[in-house]
Amino acid sequence: MNEDARGLASAHAPQSPPLIKAQTKLTVLFVLMALSGGILAQISYEQFLPEKTCNDPTTTMERIGISLLVISALFVGFNLIVFVLRLLFDRKHAVSAFLALLIHVVAVFLTFVVFAEAFLYDAGCGVGMFG
Repeated sequence: MNEDARGLASAHAPQSPPLIKAQTKLTVLFVLMALSGGILAQISYEQFLPEKTCNDPTTTMERIGISLLVISALFVGFNLIVFVLRLLFDRKHAVSAFLALLIHVVAVFLTFVVFAEAFLYDAGCGVGMFG
């Protein structure tokens, strides 16, 4: 009898469309990309502490970390497009698309804020210098 009850309950449970599952998996991937990019940039930044200057080379690990964060930030647009399309064509599942968008934006923002020193240490290098 328990098997019948579970079978009926699962038969009537709303199934999430495969596109929502794909968006969720991609969002998790993008969030992990942003976090790992921040960690890589921070590790590279700490190699030259305490006297990090503009003359210190940019390491490959730092370039990879910054690239991962930038790629993740660019794919916020992907989640925004998915949310708008869900809002227009499938309002029932628009909330899950909005939550994925919100989580992605917050993760990218917090990663940038937490690891800002590692991302921006050489942002002013070469500014105002001629030659």
